[in-house]
Amino acid sequence: MDQTFKTLLLRYQNYLLEFFQLIEDKELIATNNVETAQNIKKFLENLPEITGEFELAFSISKTIAAHVSTWSVDITEEGFSFRSFSTDENIEEIDEWYLHYYNSTQEYEGNLFNDGDWDLYLEEIADLDEFDGSKLSADFIYNVA
Repeated sequence: MDQTFKTLLLRYQNYLLEFFQLIEDKELIATNNVETAQNIKKFLENLPEITGEFELAFSISKTIAAHVSTWSVDITEEGFSFRSFSTDENIEEIDEWYLHYYNSTQEYEGNLFNDGDWDLYLEEIADLDEFDGSKLSADFIYNVA
């Protein structure tokens, strides 16, 4: 993890922790994911130096019939991706919010840069519920050596 990568993670650390907290508040961590979720939370709280290959990801999704809206965080040795997107059987994937960082080129792109953008992103997550037959779910990946 180079210095730019680490600096960007530090910049967005509180937002990532708030995102994770919203998943906890909605009680979406299944019993079989408790250990993985706790490892992710510890990583976000401490942002340890990691060398070599790793993958850390978590997401929350809302499904209504064939429409799925997902808010996700993916962090690997190659960079990171924070985004929200929707899929449907009739449409291809549509990005709504996103911030991608590529470690190999030290470049980033997206529309999720400033505090106001993050406030809106997190507000969308906070407003998620299981109204009108929708279903909320959360997924977690933690592969850190």
